[in-house]
Amino acid sequence: MAYYVTVSGIDGSGKSTAFKQVSARLSGKHGYTVIQVRRSAWVDRPQQERKYFGNCINGAFDAAHFWADRRDMCTFTGLTNLLYAPVSKVMNACAETVYRPDFF
Repeated sequence: MAYYVTVSGIDGSGKSTAFKQVSARLSGKHGYTVIQVRRSAWVDRPQQERKYFGNCINGAFDAAHFWADRRDMCTFTGLTNLLYAPVSKVMNACAETVYRPDFF
């Protein structure tokens, strides 16, 4: 059974940094497998280095998002985020099958 953890806060508040530090502790000190399925997606496993996955698909979405942001195309930015939702679900399901995480 995997536990889902949500970290929220304003941009630049340190959410990613805090989650990476907690993940490193959970995998290193306590022996849990932790997965982050977002842009960027990675898995922390006990006694192993962090492994990144989904780089191609995440890179494509990041590039589209950045392109739209630079041109102030709010509708396209929102559409990119909307289209990423089902992709994220598929990545979640695949990661859960492959890595059998304790925490998401």
